Amino acid sequence: FRSAPLTAGYTAHAVYFKDKTDTQAATDNDGYKLAVTKAFSKRTTGYVAYVATDYVGATADNKTYVVGLAHSF
Repeated sequence: FRSAPLTAGYTAHAVYFKDKTDTQAATDNDGYKLAVTKAFSKRTTGYVAYVATDYVGATADNKTYVVGLAHSF
């Protein structure tokens, strides 16, 4: 997991992962996540993320976009 500050309250995040889902067949799925967060206030943060997962043996891979707003009470 890596994070790096960008400009004006923005932060970039990146992670690469390997996931062993079947211990008998020893198939590994891998992928990565990229995100940018923006602090709007002390308790509110917005985020945009992209997640790509490559499944071994599957005909289609998973690619997901996420947009959200988090507020802490």
